[in-house]
Amino acid sequence: MTDNAASQPEVKAIEPPATRAHLEWIDGMRAIAALYVLLRHITGFLYAPPIDVKWWWRLLTPFLFGRAAVATFIVISGFCLMIPVARRGGEMRGGILGFARRRAKRILPPYYAAIAFAIIVTLGAGLTERTHEAWELTLPLDVWSVVVDALLMQDFTGNLYAVNYCFWSIAVEWHLYFVFPIVVLLHRRMAAGVMATGVCLAVLLTSVSGAAAKMHLPHYWHYIALFTCGAAGAVLAFDEKHTTQRARLQRFGPSVAAGAAGLVWVCYKFRLGAGTAPDLMLGIACSALMVTLALRQDLWLTKLLGSRPLVWLGGFSYSLYLTHAIVLQWVWVKLVLPMQLSGTGRMAWQALICIPLTLAVGYGFFLLFERPFMQTAKPTLTAAPE
Repeated sequence: MTDNAASQPEVKAIEPPATRAHLEWIDGMRAIAALYVLLRHITGFLYAPPIDVKWWWRLLTPFLFGRAAVATFIVISGFCLMIPVARRGGEMRGGILGFARRRAKRILPPYYAAIAFAIIVTLGAGLTERTHEAWELTLPLDVWSVVVDALLMQDFTGNLYAVNYCFWSIAVEWHLYFVFPIVVLLHRRMAAGVMATGVCLAVLLTSVSGAAAKMHLPHYWHYIALFTCGAAGAVLAFDEKHTTQRARLQRFGPSVAAGAAGLVWVCYKFRLGAGTAPDLMLGIACSALMVTLALRQDLWLTKLLGSRPLVWLGGFSYSLYLTHAIVLQWVWVKLVLPMQLSGTGRMAWQALICIPLTLAVGYGFFLLFERPFMQTAKPTLTAAPE
């Protein structure tokens, strides 16, 4: 009797979260990741030319790991896309073709509008000269670069940063959508933990053997494992069959997330694993965190991430991601450099002008080119297409 009574609260706690059209804390995670990417790209101007002010470097060093934010977007995407599938017991609404149509409508119109925006600003404002910033990675702006971007083939070619150095991750995510039906099939055949572990090990072994054999693998192809970690997290949180696993994750999820995050920091700090290992640990940490937030709506972090400012910013984080790089370069070339300021002055003005301006441009772009293609009614969560 005592054992049964003690187990009753645990049974209630492991039920799947109530069906909701939208989870605000996910928007908060998107917002923080988008802001981090923005600050990371602002730090890039420390090198143009290098600023010999130690406190600037100390202040901005924590923002030098922009790929971690992009990896977070990928995990969020896998998590969000799998939620409706997990709630339906492994069924994809509309099948593969319906899924493909929804994703194409969601991310491609803003993406192509962003390509046009980048070309117009680059040519119209004369941003084709090499001035020793990250924007040099996008030059020369030629027909081949535009074709590669339009076909979303940056990760399969040498033009990874063509047109806009942020667009490569859109190509990676687009290709992950072709992997998603396979992830759904794996979900039907095996447990979520086994699925995520198997994919991570396969990716890690292929990366090691590929490097040893000097194989040419697509850029950032190991993001398949991050995407799968996110999907596995959604299964554990929302699939009715995983009651036992939810009980364990509710208890140990925060510890798993904290431990994996600590390993991520160690890997990034000491440059271990050449990117693959820390990214995989980040996938585990982020997925464990999202499962915890889904199961524990009472946590202060859940409420913080679901606050109005972060939800508002997360709502147009895709547009902000697509447009901020060209805005940063325009401000630097047209406004900051002509002032002929000291290194400290240049960085201060770059931050003061760019942060509000990129938010304004991103939100305006969202209203014009993204919101019209979003579902007016949200029966399920939409993935972060960043």
